Amino acid sequence: MQTPQVGGGVVQRVLFVHPEPATRLQRHAMALSQTGIEVHLAAKHIRPMFETDMFASVFDYSRPKGRLNHILNDWFKLERKVLLEHIRRLRPDVVHVVVEPNREAALIVRDSQAAVVVDGQDFTSASDGVENVHHRQRGFERMALENCDGLLFKGPPEEVDYYAGIGWKLTDNRLNHLDWCQPKWFAAEGIERCSEVDGRPHLVYAGHVARHAHQIYVDYTELGSWLGDQRIHLHVYPTYSSVLPAMVELDRRSVWFHLHEQTPFSELVKEMARYDLGVWMHQRDPNNSRSDDNKLRTAMGNKLFAYLEAGLPVLINPEIVWGAEVIDRHGVGIVAGYQQMRDGAGELITMDKLAELRSNVLQQRCGALGIADHIDELLAFYGRAITARGAKLGL
Repeated sequence: MQTPQVGGGVVQRVLFVHPEPATRLQRHAMALSQTGIEVHLAAKHIRPMFETDMFASVFDYSRPKGRLNHILNDWFKLERKVLLEHIRRLRPDVVHVVVEPNREAALIVRDSQAAVVVDGQDFTSASDGVENVHHRQRGFERMALENCDGLLFKGPPEEVDYYAGIGWKLTDNRLNHLDWCQPKWFAAEGIERCSEVDGRPHLVYAGHVARHAHQIYVDYTELGSWLGDQRIHLHVYPTYSSVLPAMVELDRRSVWFHLHEQTPFSELVKEMARYDLGVWMHQRDPNNSRSDDNKLRTAMGNKLFAYLEAGLPVLINPEIVWGAEVIDRHGVGIVAGYQQMRDGAGELITMDKLAELRSNVLQQRCGALGIADHIDELLAFYGRAITARGAKLGL
């Protein structure tokens, strides 16, 4: 694949920016590097499960360490200065900055010769309601969204349409780009599944898990108990090491609920291949903006594509409207309400049904849901962003 000739130049070097990068960023960087594009990363904290092998360089722009670090950073803006100076030295064609948080994006769009694209892993005001966002954070987000050269989003179009409704003027250069399946991460064929040993379905959830009692939407204690009553296993792989004590207790007393250690992403996909069905059953919580009706309507979790890469169909709550639409459209899972799991999981989740869905997953992850079918869209999007930045700078 040839890198596109755009805006008088070739897309050769892309810098990704995020203080704590996650798998969406990693997927895009890996796909670009596989086309021969040089990818770089600027970050403040890299979690153990995040892999950096595909990056030509990794730059740490974190604030100075020590007792006076907050004062130094706030007074002298050292963190911001060092990031901007790095961009000037690196001279990328595109700065691909992931939000949220929005501060980095707001900073870069004001002072970058390179094209700046904003990638909405989470859009703050669309998720929380603009009236509920602190004025400083709202200012950062508006600066970023109104001045970037391109806007990526993984939710439905209505997610970014929200901003027109509150009077913000966003670029027309937009691309609805999911995380997509990365063939390099596909689990190897022939891995023995736990169900082949004991004849019972094994479900898996990997991702953010409740650490506090109010985080109802990611508390899998109740669901794990319901599934156990129907002799269905649930395995949980948390993003963070600390989890709700109730889940620890359920793991101790139930043979059907299994709480696992944090696992690096490349190993996690292989681990999940031992199971039968990925779980994305976040329940609605009107008291939490990250799980109210508005957020569930537009959510698109990274875990969906990790499950598919592991060869697993997905069990999803229909209240996660956009995610359920994608899963149903491609025939790669079971759409069922959270409360249905209390008594009806055994009827919905059968070994015959899982085998049928798994066959379709193996086809879709190499086709319509695979990154290979979408990387040209991303490159063309970058090209339009470069042209837009050139016009702003009079080049």
